[in-house]
Amino acid sequence: MAPRKYIPAQFLPYRQVKQGRPPEGTLWIDVSSYADEPYNQLSPFFPHGKIPIPYLNRICEEK
Repeated sequence: MAPRKYIPAQFLPYRQVKQGRPPEGTLWIDVSSYADEPYNQLSPFFPHGKIPIPYLNRICEEK
């Protein structure tokens, strides 16, 4: 299997996203909490659960 070509990520200005006119060849990936799995797990609002809190024995945060 041939190695895949590395293409760096490019963040677009909100104005360009709002207009819905990305540069040609752009691949849109939604990583919001409304996205399909597994991309929604990249959202800071995705509830991972059972995250240990440092220095507090056996206490975990649910969010």
